[in-house]
Amino acid sequence: LTFFGTLNFGVNMQGVAVYSLMKNKYPNAEIEMIDLRNGRCQTLLLPYKSNTSLSSILRDFVRIMKFKDIRKKVLKFSKQTINTENYTQGTNFISKQNYDLVVVGSDTCLEFNKKFHFDENIPYYWLSTQIHSRKIFISPSSRNLKISDLNEIQKAKLKHNIENFEYLGVRDNSTYSLIKSLMPNNIDNLSIIPDPTFAYDIDYKYADDFAIKKNINESDKNVLIHLYKNEPWEKSLVILLKKKGYTVYSIRPSKFVDFSINDIGPLENAGIYKYFKLVITHRFHDSVFCFKNRIPVVTYYSKLIYSGIDGHSKYSDLFSQFGYEDVSLINSDEGINENIIESSIEGILQVYDKDKVDEKLAILKNTLIDYLSKIA
Repeated sequence: LTFFGTLNFGVNMQGVAVYSLMKNKYPNAEIEMIDLRNGRCQTLLLPYKSNTSLSSILRDFVRIMKFKDIRKKVLKFSKQTINTENYTQGTNFISKQNYDLVVVGSDTCLEFNKKFHFDENIPYYWLSTQIHSRKIFISPSSRNLKISDLNEIQKAKLKHNIENFEYLGVRDNSTYSLIKSLMPNNIDNLSIIPDPTFAYDIDYKYADDFAIKKNINESDKNVLIHLYKNEPWEKSLVILLKKKGYTVYSIRPSKFVDFSINDIGPLENAGIYKYFKLVITHRFHDSVFCFKNRIPVVTYYSKLIYSGIDGHSKYSDLFSQFGYEDVSLINSDEGINENIIESSIEGILQVYDKDKVDEKLAILKNTLIDYLSKIA
């Protein structure tokens, strides 16, 4: 039970990773993604709206087809489907499937949407006790949800539901703190586990075929950027990178870079980072796959949007695990420009240690495998 279907590399690859993990653990079982849709699963599949041209739009349609192929060729979905934000409807739908086990996660499934989750309402991802399946978390997140955001009825519902879970392996410190505050005397089954993509074995055939098609060679002169649309400093950053002798690629269409590769799909994206000297991004799973490809990354994000009451976020937790939070993670709320990014680039290139990254990657993968081994 997770988010799926949007034009987001992380949303798709975390789904693929959990699906693969469960298939490996239960090779003779019937494993399926629960086709329960809400706004996060129903985003229209549309081309990028900024810096578009006829060629970029054509590339976008190629990208959209690749995202659709994930759903058709890689994942298996339940035969029944429903589109709802309603807790009761979602709960009844899951209950009627008569699953032996329901896995919640990864992604920010546990966060609240103010449009729908008020008064007595909570997201159905916090599985109701009316669902009589075994229940576990695999690395979901509540994003920046704070205990103070909840009313007493919501707190009681969440506490009642999570007490019925066998294992509560969450992705970040903020989610851990939230659940601990709901049930401070009963946290034996609560732990922090890595994002499931750390246990995903990248099939480089997809990235290699894409690189051949695009004439991309592994080079110390290649830089990849993935920025928010219309960043005011994008042009200045690209000029700076080109002055340093880099060839600049962009996942989002850009009129400033050497090459836009917005026709890349999720399976290609997972391995494409090895073709670059450095990546500059705002995306969490871009950062994850940079670590998995042993490539330095500079990531900027908003603490206001992503951090919980303890100041932690999925970004800070990720980078602190590798020891690079103070080097290549930038809080964009404090202001950001090409010079700040340049400073982070210089910093990470000086201290980046592939051997240490390899050691941490092995630990994270084993942590996930050990967590799954608890489930009989």
